Amino acid sequence: MIGLAIIVLSSLVSFFCFIRVLIWMFQNDETTWGTVCLVLTFLSGLGPLIGYVLGWTLPREGQLRPTMGIWTLSIVVTIVGTILVIATSGAITTQ
Repeated sequence: MIGLAIIVLSSLVSFFCFIRVLIWMFQNDETTWGTVCLVLTFLSGLGPLIGYVLGWTLPREGQLRPTMGIWTLSIVVTIVGTILVIATSGAITTQ
């Protein structure tokens, strides 16, 4: 149960970091990339991945570094939470 709560909370943090990166793109003359991320989010789900990569490669003067660090940490925490859920659910049985 705790693993599921970890996944939900870290996923919300990831979502808000993605929104923050999108806002930054539109405010800093990266509207093409912002639009691409939005459209691909709804069409294929790849928008956050592109936003994540661009968030690390586009920031000028480290404006997005704290946000990207939090986003990276939330991805790691989501992976750990997923491992906890799998390990405690009994889905993997050893015979």
